[in-house]
Amino acid sequence: VRAVQFIRDHAGEPLQTADVLKHVGMSRTVLEPRVRKILGRTIHQEIHRVRIEQVKTLLRDTDLPLKQIAAQSGFRYPAYMMRQFRKATGRTPTEYRSSR
Repeated sequence: VRAVQFIRDHAGEPLQTADVLKHVGMSRTVLEPRVRKILGRTIHQEIHRVRIEQVKTLLRDTDLPLKQIAAQSGFRYPAYMMRQFRKATGRTPTEYRSSR
């Protein structure tokens, strides 16, 4: 629970699996199987999923430019965010935003 909450609270930052492990004070070999059993995905995949959900929320609720959305969602590069968003949703961020 602490790991998932930490991910949700910090996904907009340059967050990595190592940061989560440090926060909860567990090794990867202990925490990763627990997270996978409960969520059905790895710590890294959960970070990525939360970031994509943040992008969706910002696209839906704001008119921020994609560059700002990427930064606020923890993506260093807008182009990478756009590729990952399309991979996760089947739509570009612009297509998603226009469908709101």
